[in-house]
Amino acid sequence: MATFTALGLAFFGWLFFNNGKVTGASAPLLLRLAPPAALAGLLLFSYLFPGGRFSSRWTLPVFGAWCAWLILWLVPLFPASALDPNGWPEVARFLITTVFLTSGVFAQLNRYRAADGLTRAQTRPVVAGLTATISAFLLIWLSTMLFPDLRASAPDLPGLIAFAPYMLPWLFL
Repeated sequence: MATFTALGLAFFGWLFFNNGKVTGASAPLLLRLAPPAALAGLLLFSYLFPGGRFSSRWTLPVFGAWCAWLILWLVPLFPASALDPNGWPEVARFLITTVFLTSGVFAQLNRYRAADGLTRAQTRPVVAGLTATISAFLLIWLSTMLFPDLRASAPDLPGLIAFAPYMLPWLFL
């Protein structure tokens, strides 16, 4: 589980925060599938940690739906159609993503509640970090929806500095 976690978080950071330079629209399909795979790995981590098995029966179908959502959203398979979430209102994308990410937190809290004392003590920092990360990420996204001027749009170093608050929640993990 430790190797999966380390590789998954490195993969997530490398692919999700690259600003499209590695996985742009002109990249091959396999490379364009990498950011959805990185995000899928994040939710998979929340369902599998610490035992390496899905925490409840409901998590496997939810994980499958999450993967389908990510492919529809991040890989333009059906551009300019009703199946393309990029054409949907941002509020709809936010609410769908919120449901999926909070299901990962819920799975971790369920597993934490059912664990023995030693397992609770060992997983407490991870559960707290995952909860804080997902909460901060969703609050930042919500704040940019409510106040559009907060969006990072500058190129190069100023853009990186403006984008830093979006990366900070992931440091909790």
